[in-house]
Amino acid sequence: MTKQRKINIDGSTIIVYKPVTDINEKNKSALQFLDLMSTIDKYSELGKAELNAKLKWYVNLVKLDFATVKEYISLYPDKVFCNIYNGGLMGELV
Repeated sequence: MTKQRKINIDGSTIIVYKPVTDINEKNKSALQFLDLMSTIDKYSELGKAELNAKLKWYVNLVKLDFATVKEYISLYPDKVFCNIYNGGLMGELV
């Protein structure tokens, strides 16, 4: 099976990617967070302070911990770890 497929919806092409692993209740928040961190530097329009505050709020809201993130971070590019570290989120995840 391919890692992505293209779907046309109302004249727009949408690319749907296969998940990096099976998604379940236990890992869904960690995977959402890691997906976000893989593109945060590309799409965020917020300033660094505001972005970091919102990310910390989210991490606390979903009670995300480093043990869960650590289990899946190797499935993502190295820049994800850098974005977490540079965003000052290591303290929130430990």
